[in-house]
Amino acid sequence: MIRPALAGAAVAAVAAVAAVAVVGADAGAGGAAMADRGDRYRTDIIFLRAMPAARAIALWERVIGARPDSRVVPGRSADQLVVRDTPRRLARFRALLEALDRDDAAAARLYVRPVRHLAPSALAALVEGVIADAPRRPAVVLVPDDRSRRLVVRTTEAEYARLDKLMRRLDVPAEGGRAVRRLSP
Repeated sequence: MIRPALAGAAVAAVAAVAAVAVVGADAGAGGAAMADRGDRYRTDIIFLRAMPAARAIALWERVIGARPDSRVVPGRSADQLVVRDTPRRLARFRALLEALDRDDAAAARLYVRPVRHLAPSALAALVEGVIADAPRRPAVVLVPDDRSRRLVVRTTEAEYARLDKLMRRLDVPAEGGRAVRRLSP
C-alpha cells in the first residue's frame, strides 16, 4: 500500500533528507530558479508492497530523473522509501509504483524503454490493442510516461522480447517525412 505518513521511527531520516534539500535549495541560483517557478518540495514516506527499495529507486532515477533538490533514499525498513520532491513529480512516481508494485510480480521484470517517434501513451495503446486478442499470454503491464518519453513495461523476459519486436515496428517516423516535435518540456 502506498500512503504518505511520518512514522516515529522514520522522522530522523525525513529530517536528514529535508535538511539536505533545504540547504541545496538555498545555495545559489538553482534554488532561486526553483522557487521562482513556484515549485514547493514535500517529503513523503512511500510504503512498497512487493518491489525492493533498490529497484524503486532505480525506477525513480531512470524515469522521473534526479534533480539537485530531489532525494530518494531507502527508509528504515525494506518496504519504505523516503522521497523529497515536488508534488507533481511525487504524483508521477506514485502512479508508476501503483501500476508496477504488485504482489504477483515474482517472475516479472521491469523494462524502461525509450520511445523515439510516438508519444509513449499512444504506443502503449497500440500495443495493448494488439496483445488484447492474443490467447494465453503472460501478464503485461504498460505504464507510459509522456514527459520522459519512456514506456515502463513489467513482464517476463521472453514476453518482453516479443513485445520489443512489436514496439520497434510500431514506433517509426510519420509517413511523408513530417516530423512531430514536442514544444513543451
